[in-house]
Amino acid sequence: DDMCLQARPLLEERATEQLVDPLLNGRFSGCEMQCMLYAASLCIRKDPHHRPRMSQVLHAILCSFFFTLMKML
Repeated sequence: DDMCLQARPLLEERATEQLVDPLLNGRFSGCEMQCMLYAASLCIRKDPHHRPRMSQVLHAILCSFFFTLMKML
C-alpha cells in the first residue's frame, strides 16, 4: 500500500523519469512505457471495484507490444 501511495502522485503528474528504472538508460519504447504506466495507474486505483482484471491488463500490455512491433516492420 505504501508503494501505491508513493506511485499514485507520480503517475498523475506523469513523472516518468522517477518511475522508470534508471538502469534502463533510456533503452525502452516511449509508447510501451506510456502503456505500462497507464496500466499501472489503473491497477492502483483506490476503489478495488474500479481496478481492471488481470486479463484486461495483460490484453492492454500485449496490444501495446504488438503495436510497437508492427511499427518496426
